[in-house]
Amino acid sequence: MEIALNKNWKHFALVNIGLFLTAFGLVNFLVPAKLAAGGVSGLATIINYYFDYSVGLTTFFLNIPIFIMGVFTFGKKYASKSLYGIFSLSIFIGIIEKALVIPYFSSLSSGNPF
Repeated sequence: MEIALNKNWKHFALVNIGLFLTAFGLVNFLVPAKLAAGGVSGLATIINYYFDYSVGLTTFFLNIPIFIMGVFTFGKKYASKSLYGIFSLSIFIGIIEKALVIPYFSSLSSGNPF
């Protein structure tokens, strides 16, 4: 029991770290450089460029139909983990958009000051 609980906490922690790094990279590298990633986050970034909608909220709303199709295809176990991932990524993007945007971070980290 203790080993399974420990394994679940490690999995939970690693998923959160991955979601945070994904959101940080999206907000501080891709969006300022006007680059679109693949998939839903890329589509949300493009919508952000044209309509100035929040990338986090757009990602969440675009994921809903994909989530519904996944529930019918893969079942309830898929649903719980995916729903957590969808909510958490959208929340992390929203928090980072408001609190952790580092101006010129993408150009400084690449060595290009302009």
